[in-house]
Amino acid sequence: MSSIGQFLSEDHRRCDGYLLAAERAVIAQDWDAGQQSCRDFHQATEHHLAMEEQVLFAAYEALAGASGPSQVVFMQQHNMQEEQMLYPICDRLPALGREDLIARLRQVQAESTTESA
Repeated sequence: MSSIGQFLSEDHRRCDGYLLAAERAVIAQDWDAGQQSCRDFHQATEHHLAMEEQVLFAAYEALAGASGPSQVVFMQQHNMQEEQMLYPICDRLPALGREDLIARLRQVQAESTTESA
């Protein structure tokens, strides 16, 4: 099984891919593709944030309290902060139940994928 960091970092890349597709479409002046990629990026980001807020952050804050790396709100720093600090911390906390958390993250991901279909 992957680590929490690997699982959520891969999802960051998925979201980033939609943003890159939107940027490329705009550069090519393909407005329909750009609009679709923007919708995909928005939806993917909403689902990613739901996985974090509903599962990971809730578990982390229940264990460690509502402070530290789970409180970042600046989007430019968001992914870096999580990937370099929060995810590795969570991977090293056996009390979080890594396997169970990843299963729950997958559940939220599957639900959001079903909603977007």
